Amino acid sequence: MRFPWIGPRLVFRLQAAGHGYPDCDWPEVARQVVRHHPDVLSVDVFDTCVVRELVGDHAIEHAIDHVLAAETPAQGQDRAAVADRLEREMCAPVPGTAEALDRVREADASVVFLSDTDRSSALLTGILADSDIFKDGDHLIASCEAGATKSEGALFSTTWPNRSGNQVVWHAGNHLWADVTMAASAGITPIPMTEADANRYELAMAVEPTGYGPAVAGAARQARLAIEAERRAGSLDHHQADIQGLGADVAGQSMVAFVLWVAEQCRAENIDHVGFLARDGELPLILADAIPADHWGGRSLHYLHCSRLTWSLAAASVLGVDQWVGEGIAHDDAFIHTNRHQVPLEALLARIGLVGADLQGEAKHSWLAGLDLNNPLPEFAVEDWNALLVDDSVRERIGARADERFKLIVDWLRSQQMPSGRYGLVDVGWRGRLAWHVSAVLSEVVGEEPVHLHFGGDKVIPEVDARIRIKRFAFDGLSEPYPIEAPVSCVETITASGKPRVVDYRRVGDGSVELVFDERAESTGGDREELWAGAIRMATFMASREKLDRWGLVERSLAEEAKSVLDHWWNHPTKREVTAFQGLSFEHDEAGTTFRPLVAPYHLAELVRSDARSVRQWPQGSAVISGGPMARIARSVWSGRRLKRRFRA
Repeated sequence: MRFPWIGPRLVFRLQAAGHGYPDCDWPEVARQVVRHHPDVLSVDVFDTCVVRELVGDHAIEHAIDHVLAAETPAQGQDRAAVADRLEREMCAPVPGTAEALDRVREADASVVFLSDTDRSSALLTGILADSDIFKDGDHLIASCEAGATKSEGALFSTTWPNRSGNQVVWHAGNHLWADVTMAASAGITPIPMTEADANRYELAMAVEPTGYGPAVAGAARQARLAIEAERRAGSLDHHQADIQGLGADVAGQSMVAFVLWVAEQCRAENIDHVGFLARDGELPLILADAIPADHWGGRSLHYLHCSRLTWSLAAASVLGVDQWVGEGIAHDDAFIHTNRHQVPLEALLARIGLVGADLQGEAKHSWLAGLDLNNPLPEFAVEDWNALLVDDSVRERIGARADERFKLIVDWLRSQQMPSGRYGLVDVGWRGRLAWHVSAVLSEVVGEEPVHLHFGGDKVIPEVDARIRIKRFAFDGLSEPYPIEAPVSCVETITASGKPRVVDYRRVGDGSVELVFDERAESTGGDREELWAGAIRMATFMASREKLDRWGLVERSLAEEAKSVLDHWWNHPTKREVTAFQGLSFEHDEAGTTFRPLVAPYHLAELVRSDARSVRQWPQGSAVISGGPMARIARSVWSGRRLKRRFRA
């Protein structure tokens, strides 16, 4: 028998795609039971009614083996007892299960739990009763005690050996073979319920069963299920739930993996204080505060208002103007020159501490002063710009502004009562320019070189790396082939806060120093808050370090897993995921502005241009929403250009 609201399907198609019967959630199951009154609802246990804190059977078995090995002989624990204890500790209910089954019982349907497992029925009953899922009058059958399994079909026939033709039995479960195909083969109506299965992001994080990855994935799954439950309850609409779900799976997993690596590095480097830098450090700090405190061992965590614009100039006072300017104009990607034809001329001047009025009194630079400060530096004005930077009088003025800025920053830092000790500075990272300048300034205040802990680095500057202590988590230089072609856009789409950046420091009447923010900063909207809300929720589900140690999970870098998660999202998005993210924008820190669109459909005319990929920050997402033929054309064009670049190289 099949659900009354669907037409007949061939049974063999069920296992292949799982779409022979519609995938359901708990409220829908309850609604259909109330509507159609089956006599019995049979229910799977694991990943249908309850989930574990760890994703993957191998991780569960590793934890059991570790705890068993750690037990002393006098404790007399056997493997079954340890397994029971850990299952009871690790299991959490799938949201909505208890409420849905209460409605099923009110509709006079019997509830029977069936599980293919080597765990005892007493244990499973206890786990379900702990979450108010198992009630008096229910039945539970474990395959290890029945001598039959669902996967072979025998457990269904054993449970209902003499089922009369008019007895209607439905079975709900997540396994497309055991719970769907074999149930249908036994004449029982299957109800696929795969919502609690680990999805592609969680599976990518849980590949190594002995590391922290299964716990990170387990936290993401619990957060995702909680978000879906809120959507069904009406607290979130579909759009909010989609973004928050991606926030848990993508932003949450990748950034919590990074934060756990930061904590590991702090222990290895004997770091006392952890400062999270700039606007991109805000989300990692929030997540660091949200995970259990024992991951930090009492280390202080704080946010450090810091921007490339303000601290870079101050560093010239420590490093010397000639060295600072020389490094800043050494090549087109150096920190003074970078993006000089994309950012407004006003922002370009601000990098060296000047404003438009400074050029008015310089006759030899008057032509440059006549340019529109709101537009980027024109290609034909490069020689004039270079002449400005090598002018001795201009450098003297830069030095004076740098000294002034440095004194203000030092006074501000001291007013924050920064404690003495070794500092770790956390940032999204990339080329390392800001890290060099921050080290120069901060070392003058705390008296010790900080250790920089970056999410990644791309087109890094070797000379800078040689001068500071810097470690990178996921992307570590020029030589490694990246799975993501635009890692900066990918990561900063997640971390960009959309909040105003610090553009200056000023002394007020009482002699104290206050921050000056860019009032022109654009808001990135509520979608950013929803994305972060999902990530934060994921972090709150993260297991404590005490638990992870007790389970025998080894603290090791999750960099490969984090890159895999980002690769699945950025390079292979679904249309639903891209649609959810359409409202986000990409922040350009050099200019202090946001750039839109992150994604937009492609048009054939623009694809023939050589710079078509720069039109959008997320080209793969744009291809997905461009429609089949246009997406194929876009991918073909990109592939041809990549091959051409490699051939030239």
